[in-house]
Amino acid sequence: MQVNFCKNAACVNFGVLPKETSKRGRGSGSHDTYLLTGGSSKRGTPRPRLQCKICGDTPPLKSNQAIAEEVRRLTAYLAGEQEPSCPNEACANHAIGVGTHPRAYQRHGTTAHGSPRYRCKACQRTFAVGGPTTRQKKPHENREIFMELVNKAPFRRIMEKRDISASTLYSKVDFLARQCERFVGEREARLTEGLPLGRLSVSVDRQDYYTNWTRREDKRSIPLHAVVSADNRSGYVFGAHINFDPRFNPEDVETDVRLDDDDKHPQEYRRNARFWLKSDYEVSVAASLSRRRHIGRETVLDDAAAAYANVADRDDVEVADEFNSQLRLPETGMQVHGQYTLYAHFQVLKRLLGGAKSITFYLDQDSGIRAACFAAFRERIQAGTAHAFFVSIKKDLTKGQKLKAYNEAQKRFLDAVNRMGGVANDFDAKIQLIKEQFPLMKEIGKYGDRWLLHPLPTMNEPEKALCHLTARPNAPLPEDRLAAMYLFGSMYGADRFLELVRRRLSPLERALGSSSAAGRMWYGYAPYNPQIIEKLLLILRVYWNYCYVPKTSKDGKTPAERLGLAKGKVRVQDIVYFDPNAAN
Repeated sequence: MQVNFCKNAACVNFGVLPKETSKRGRGSGSHDTYLLTGGSSKRGTPRPRLQCKICGDTPPLKSNQAIAEEVRRLTAYLAGEQEPSCPNEACANHAIGVGTHPRAYQRHGTTAHGSPRYRCKACQRTFAVGGPTTRQKKPHENREIFMELVNKAPFRRIMEKRDISASTLYSKVDFLARQCERFVGEREARLTEGLPLGRLSVSVDRQDYYTNWTRREDKRSIPLHAVVSADNRSGYVFGAHINFDPRFNPEDVETDVRLDDDDKHPQEYRRNARFWLKSDYEVSVAASLSRRRHIGRETVLDDAAAAYANVADRDDVEVADEFNSQLRLPETGMQVHGQYTLYAHFQVLKRLLGGAKSITFYLDQDSGIRAACFAAFRERIQAGTAHAFFVSIKKDLTKGQKLKAYNEAQKRFLDAVNRMGGVANDFDAKIQLIKEQFPLMKEIGKYGDRWLLHPLPTMNEPEKALCHLTARPNAPLPEDRLAAMYLFGSMYGADRFLELVRRRLSPLERALGSSSAAGRMWYGYAPYNPQIIEKLLLILRVYWNYCYVPKTSKDGKTPAERLGLAKGKVRVQDIVYFDPNAAN
């Protein structure tokens, strides 16, 4: 895995990997197209940089090892489970599963709880194969608690209604998340095998969550960031990943850091590069005191310009997550640097979307998302089968302002149809309207990114602008095809799921007051344990993809049906009681 290369799509060196060793002297093959330069951050700390010799771009260096570690964490669910086999390690059948090799075993009745028993024909050892609800005292509550969770029932109300303790409820959440992981792992393994997906339109956005403070003497919350990718057409959500790894203990990691002063190295060279360390936290808090916050004033293009200005103020343009004095690191589990979760997220997409004929990404305007997308899909971008756009949407409009913008857009469209006269259909008229915006594009940002103001906004996206990030001078797209990409540019898939998170997961609902006081705010039903957030997102993702059909659905299908991962709506109980060994 190599993510460090020129990410300027207009440069001929885009996607070209640096050489592992660079030789001096003459000859066409002796020189690298990059320089590894010494440097320092805006705060004076050492910060080596990779510089493209052709365009001068200096993409921030990232630890390939840290990204690989994060990819392994996020793809663990795809590995499946080891099939039950003879427990006798000395037996020849110890590694031979009862399902794939049924002739090696014979059925030997059931246990008192109904679990099937087997006898190994080689060593005569008998053993039982438990089901997913083995040893559960109230398995009949599983489906009901699942439905309570995805319908915004607060944890305390669930305990009250079901007459269960907090420990029982949390164990049920663990169980349900594990069942969802097993179910979706088996289904999405088909994606990694190259399931044909046709042309995809994938939107990618982020959402922030906060845990509640647990002690009155320390009223700081823990901020976590989720990145979500969804297909705009089918609605299928491919991933909802947060920057938190519960498997590691902060004290153990900090002890490991002190062994050789790992935190004294530039982050990309650290052994623990992906983790937020105490020293990182202190530096971030100090930096937040002096950092300016640029805010767009009027139009969506003003918002885009403000976003570029905020990026320019960062030490690392790809790092969006930071801490202030009102936020803290988790006491259990390790918080992951957001950019490493972003890079890993797109590496996961690369593995899942291999069967797509082409992919068009519509990205929230964030330099980290852009870089992570380019790093994972550089080959497809070079081949012209993947394209990426920034999308900026004016989100602070009132309902009345949205309706006004939508009505004005409809009037512009009707006027254009009348003006064009001989246009064959509405689609052709819309394409023509987009093409009329090409000469009016506005250059914004350090690299002169060209932004198009969308002439046909919707009620959900009333004022919208897009920037084509993968435009390559040596491989220009036909105007009509490019116009269609702008026309259908939307954050609809990801934003619809993120809105569902707020509406259906009680612990992740919006804050009760102003977000300007985020660090000192009581977040209503927010969880105390960051790990719960990851589990709830997984449960809702599986429910949305396989079980939920909105009343407004025109075809009555789930996202998984449209994508080809299901033949019909999956019953909740088929997920809750899913057993990969049942068919055996």
